[in-house]
Amino acid sequence: MSTSDRYIRQTLVPEIGEKGQEKLNASKVIIIGCGGLGSIVAPYLAGAGVGQITLVDYDIISTSNLHRQVFYHSSDSRRKAEALANHCRLLNPEISVIAHFDKVTGINVLDLIATSHIVIDCTDDEEVKYIINDACMYSEKVLVYGGMHQFDGYVALFDGNLSSKINLRDCFPKTAGRLANCSEIGVFNITAGIIGLQQANTALKHILGIGADVMNKLQVFDVLYNRSSIIPIKKMQDYDFKTMLEKAEEVIEEQHCNPLEINANQFHLHDIAQKKTFVINVGDQADSTNITGMTIKEISDLLDHKKLNVFVCPRGNTSLQLVNTLRKVKELDGYEMASLKGGLSAFQK
Repeated sequence: MSTSDRYIRQTLVPEIGEKGQEKLNASKVIIIGCGGLGSIVAPYLAGAGVGQITLVDYDIISTSNLHRQVFYHSSDSRRKAEALANHCRLLNPEISVIAHFDKVTGINVLDLIATSHIVIDCTDDEEVKYIINDACMYSEKVLVYGGMHQFDGYVALFDGNLSSKINLRDCFPKTAGRLANCSEIGVFNITAGIIGLQQANTALKHILGIGADVMNKLQVFDVLYNRSSIIPIKKMQDYDFKTMLEKAEEVIEEQHCNPLEINANQFHLHDIAQKKTFVINVGDQADSTNITGMTIKEISDLLDHKKLNVFVCPRGNTSLQLVNTLRKVKELDGYEMASLKGGLSAFQK
């Protein structure tokens, strides 16, 4: 297949043409998060001929992902960034696809986004979304934001190179409450597909310089009732993005040696002699201790100072809260404790 064959249906569109295709081929985009949104965005950018696509995700594919992450399959336990990168390379071997198996932090974010023209936030973590936003504003990068909440989805475009520097914090002030997290409140799979496509659409139009964009606007999609609206975002205040990144870096450095969560791959790398596993609200499991209904004191007495104490619940939320609580118990200073990200399905792999 020749290059002209690959993009012919696209270059025939008057608003794109050969010059537009050259812009796409010269562009560099980083997609942070290869889940429900990123796994939709990446193949469409690859198919369109975006010259360099960088994928960032530290998680592995699990069964609970598959209802909305339709480019993966049930027998695949690879890291998401690896699987998605391979898919995009097969789709379009003429472009460069780079995979990073990292969790974005205040420490590494500026290095990760340094060589890309556009940053697409496809994450599902409140803290990471603000870190990405702050890094884009500080380093004057274009940011395409995407978020989901059950039947609702959100897309916005921010340009850190503009003097106004309207950004995600103006849209969702951190003091106003948590950003949507589908692992906690759920999401309709079609919402992920629509928002992922809208993020891809927003990025491609911005590269090409065509059509109407959502610069400094929040585009809201109500999938349940087939409604959409565009809300202008007003500047709330000036922000010191460098200081915010430094604060995020300090938090990560405090937790770096003993993180609150581990993923399934990390969990299974520890053999049975290296860890002690506790389960909550999931019934009895092999090689584990059921601590459902126990007090903090009772749980503390069961911990092993010489092992990694791993806590597992159905989805990973209760266990994470418990680890946070146990970390504050003075008598447990020096104990290694972590919540299993993803919960029971990850434990049973």
